[in-house]
Amino acid sequence: MKKFFTCFMAVSLLFGMAGCASSNEDKKYAGQTLYVYNWGEYTGQEVIPMFEKQTGAKVVMDNFESNEQMYIKIDSGESYDVLVPSDYMI
Repeated sequence: MKKFFTCFMAVSLLFGMAGCASSNEDKKYAGQTLYVYNWGEYTGQEVIPMFEKQTGAKVVMDNFESNEQMYIKIDSGESYDVLVPSDYMI
C-alpha cells in the first residue's frame, strides 16, 4: 500500500507539472529534461508521452526493482530530479 501511495504521489507530481503549461503551443519547459528513478512498471505507458507533449520537456525514466538497487546507484553519484523509494529508504 505504501508503494502504491508513493507511486500515486509521483504520478500526481508529473500531472501537476503538466498542468503548468498553459497550452500545447506554449511549451514552457521545451528543451529541458526531467530525470526520474521509479519502481519498475509503476508508471503507465501513456503518462510520460502525455507529459512530454503538454510541457515540451523530455522525460528520462530509469526503473529499479528494489530499494537496495536504487540506493547503490544513488550512492555511486547518479543524480535524478525525482526519486520514488519506499518510505523506509527516505
